[in-house]
Formats: sequence, C-alpha cells, structure tokens
Amino acid sequence: MIAHGSLVYATKVIFAKNLFARMKGLLGRKSLGPETAMVIDPCASIHTLGMRFAIDVIFLDANNTITAIVSSVSPGRLWVSGGWKARRVIESEAGLLPLSSLHVGDTLTAD
Repeated sequence: MIAHGSLVYATKVIFAKNLFARMKGLLGRKSLGPETAMVIDPCASIHTLGMRFAIDVIFLDANNTITAIVSSVSPGRLWVSGGWKARRVIESEAGLLPLSSLHVGDTLTAD
C-alpha cells in the first residue's frame, strides 16, 4: 500500500528491488491496473522506451519524501529525473492516482 496520511494511493504495490526487476520495470506490460503501482528501488531516473502506456511518476528520497512528481509521461521518453536527492520511484498508469493532492516535500509510506 502507498499512502499519505489517511489517503491511500495504491492498494497493490509491486516492488522491483533486484537488478533484473529494476531493469525490466514496466516493459512488456499492457497495463498495471487500477490502484496498482510499481516501486523501483534504487532509482533516480527513468525512461519509457518500449513502454505501451503513459505513466505518472513520483520520485522519493531516502526518507520517502517526494522530490518530484511527473504526470502523464508518454511512451518513448528517453529520460525523466527525480533530481539529485531521488532514491526510488513510484510508477502508476497515468490518471489513475489522485496526484493533485500530493506535493513535493510530502512524505509517503510504501509497504
């Protein structure tokens, strides 16, 4: 689950922590589905080359504080960065999570 206070943003979380899982990420998937997100850790930047759908991206630092929020990243983007403090990233299908209630500096919980 990924949450900010009492607001739950994703009930199903896929963790990509080993090298192969991080490299594969969302490649080859047709979708993630509602209330589902992938956490890639460690990760400070992403690409969407070879992806089939647009994604919303939340970059977090080592304390799970948001360093950047990038909405509707289209397939084929070469590089998206969370900044020099970013240590992990949350990816979800574009438009499925209520990103408007999140801000840089907010802290999320992910388990």
